[in-house]
Amino acid sequence: MKNREFTHALNVVKHEGAETLKNLVSDRVTTHEKKPGVTAKTVAQKKYLDAIRKHDITFGVGPAGTGKTYLPSRSRSRRCAMGRFRGSF
Repeated sequence: MKNREFTHALNVVKHEGAETLKNLVSDRVTTHEKKPGVTAKTVAQKKYLDAIRKHDITFGVGPAGTGKTYLPSRSRSRRCAMGRFRGSF
C-alpha cells in the first residue's frame, strides 16, 4: 500500500467509518487474470460502480481524474471477456 493510499484509507475511516472502508476494498473489479483488480477509492466511485453494474446506461459527471472513464471501461471490458455483456460501448 502506498503512503497516499494509506492516508486516503484513514480519511475514509475517519469520515465514513471502518465498515465503509471494508466495503470499498472488498469490491474489486478484475481487469485481467494476471493483474490485481481495481477498487473504488471513494464512496462516490463505489456508488458509480454499483450503478454501472445495475443499469444498462449510466452517466458520470464530475471533475477530471475522478474515474468517470476508467472505472466503466474496466468493468465493461471484463464483462465482455466473460461473455456477460451484449452491445457496444
